[in-house]
Amino acid sequence: MKQLKTGLVLALIIVFISISRLYAAPYSFCVDSFTLTSNIAGFTSYFRDDFNNNRLTLPWIEYQPTVTESNGVLKLSSPGDIIFKSFHGVHVTVESTTVISTLLVGNKLGNSVATSTWLPYLPKKNQMFFMEEFHILAPHVSESISIGISRLSPEISRALAFPVSNNNPVLFFGWENLDVGKANFQAVSINPNDVTGEIVLKMMFNDDTNQFNGAFSLDGGSSFRSPFTPVSPKTFFPPFMVAMNAASCDPVPEPDTIFYFMTGLTFIFLLRLRCKYIKI
Repeated sequence: MKQLKTGLVLALIIVFISISRLYAAPYSFCVDSFTLTSNIAGFTSYFRDDFNNNRLTLPWIEYQPTVTESNGVLKLSSPGDIIFKSFHGVHVTVESTTVISTLLVGNKLGNSVATSTWLPYLPKKNQMFFMEEFHILAPHVSESISIGISRLSPEISRALAFPVSNNNPVLFFGWENLDVGKANFQAVSINPNDVTGEIVLKMMFNDDTNQFNGAFSLDGGSSFRSPFTPVSPKTFFPPFMVAMNAASCDPVPEPDTIFYFMTGLTFIFLLRLRCKYIKI
């Protein structure tokens, strides 16, 4: 009986280790401030959050853990939710933290500029952080327009349909269909030595052309670059919501493969111990 109990403990340890592999490397990124300026029919509205409440409050809503507000920053960190993606035969687990808002951007709502200021920490390998404006309308038209910094391996980049960065940091901007996995991203390389202040991400919406564009600063907002071509969503119904995200990625077997492999391994292991215990 002692051998059987030992076998059960070892089997549980094996399963625990395998499940732990689904989680990617720990991550933590902080937003120092956020602003949204919009103008419709000559009327300008302005929203700013310096995250000094020491607790998450409206218009922000935690969508995927772990989101905390303290010490004047909004922190998006692991552990997050686990999402599996597969592209060209590469299977990837994405551990993601997301905070969404009730702030809306869209057609007939006026020109707008969303600005998020992040503490100057570049992602480690296979990590990213970004600001996005997205909406959900099934089927097949859920969209996201995002701007952020990623540092992905070629394998992960292909699996996520992101710009290939060869393990180096890139500033990306583009459009993604969240339902069917189609994406169109643009990217520019980042020299880590060019980061001399906070990282500022901007998303501009032109209500006349119904297009989004992006800009960024690596020196705390003293200067901006906007090397991207504007993108046009397929639809503006419902309006886009503003969100901020952090993520870490890791190539893994598909969930079913892991489950069946571990179930089979555990069964064989216990059966062997049982046979030994009853001396078959």
